Parts: sequence; structure tokens; C-alpha cells
Amino acid sequence: EILKEIAINSEKSDIRLDIINKVDDDELLNYIALNDSDSVVRSEAVKKITDDETLLKVIENDKDPFVRQIAVKNLNNTQELIKIALNDDDQYVRAHAISNPAITDEADFTYVAINSTYEDVAAEAMEHITDEKNFIEILKNAKLENIRKSTLDNITDLETLIRIVLANEDEE
Repeated sequence: EILKEIAINSEKSDIRLDIINKVDDDELLNYIALNDSDSVVRSEAVKKITDDETLLKVIENDKDPFVRQIAVKNLNNTQELIKIALNDDDQYVRAHAISNPAITDEADFTYVAINSTYEDVAAEAMEHITDEKNFIEILKNAKLENIRKSTLDNITDLETLIRIVLANEDEE
């Protein structure tokens, strides 16, 4: 209880850090992750947090991209990770989201490759795709031209390729 008081009220960040490393009190760690004035202290607290709800609050509200990156690494909610990969302002936060091991379904990676407006995120998603049908969907629908072009090496069905090329010529 006294450690809690010190962790919350001490003006010395090194003391707060030391306490974080010694405690496993989820409530205290959550409070510090969301409220401490020092980003290093917040990041150390976030490293020990596994609660997705708290991690999402950190991702949504923390001004420091490094703290948000750590939160994204610990997040287990696939749908939230996809949203972050597609929408976060920070490229490193997006990169940690798309490379988080909680995303395992090739359909999710295909969705990101099609819908991302960030080439680095779409390219990373493509690294996790093996099914030719998914590459064809990306070729037809991806928002980014370079991502559409990068699918060509992975499509061996020439008939489908010709149909797609002809359909695109008809649209122009």
C-alpha cells in the first residue's frame, strides 16, 4: 500500500520506475500507464500490462509514439490491431500493429493489403499471404498501385490475369 502511494506521488521518476519493476499490481500499473507525467515511466508500466482495454486506452490517448508502440506490441485484439495498422498516424505504431503475432489469419492480412493507404503496412501484410486467390483480390482491389503491381509475381493463373487486364482496359 505504501509502495502504491510512492509510485503515484513521488516526484522522482527513477523511484517510480524502480517500484514499477518490483510490483505486479495491475490496478497500479494501469493507473501509471494512463496518468504518469514521464513517458519512460509510462512505457515501463505498459510493458507489464496484458489487459487489452487498458492497452487500447494508452494507444488512443498517449501522445508519445514509443509508449503507444509498446502498447500495440502487447495488444491481443486482432480487429483493433487491424484498425491501428490502417489508421494510426505513426508509422512505427502501424508497423508494430501489422507485425503483431495476434494477427494470423491470411484474410486479415489480405484486408489490410487491400485497404491500407500506407505502402509499408500493405507490403508487410503481403509478406503473410500465400494463397493466389488473395493475391488476385489484392490485384483487383488494392488502393495502392504499387501493391497491386507487387501481386503479379505471385499469380500464376494467366487466364485470370488476362481477364483482369482486359477488365481494367474497359474501365479506362
